[in-house]
Amino acid sequence: MPPQLIAVLAALAVEATPDEFAAVESLLGGSFSRVAEIRRDPVAGIDAADLTGEEVRDWLSGLPIGQHAELHVAWISDRLGARMSFETFAANVDDLWFPAMDDIVSVLHSGSQLMVLVLDHEELITLSNVNPTLDPAK
Repeated sequence: MPPQLIAVLAALAVEATPDEFAAVESLLGGSFSRVAEIRRDPVAGIDAADLTGEEVRDWLSGLPIGQHAELHVAWISDRLGARMSFETFAANVDDLWFPAMDDIVSVLHSGSQLMVLVLDHEELITLSNVNPTLDPAK
């Protein structure tokens, strides 16, 4: 688990639970196995390996996501999830994401579209639309 993740979330008045993790998994059709396929053709992507925390925050803030959009966030290796605003996530990303330790998968609704924001352990960040023609059972 990222150092102090639970404490950081508590300071942000955000509760992380296994139930929220399951909710993210459910939004992805019941499995995280589709994430690689979803990320193949991102709306936006960046290699954050050489970026500072401020540069990552700035890049995230420039994404076509409303600042008050609700993210369903999952820390994969810890099987914990939480709900928070995109603004809160972006502003605190350097305290929520430790690239060498974990992947974060976030799901949000944008109109009728489902979007997936992934920050992975290789420091690649992608924002992708979920193709509604994909079978959610896959």
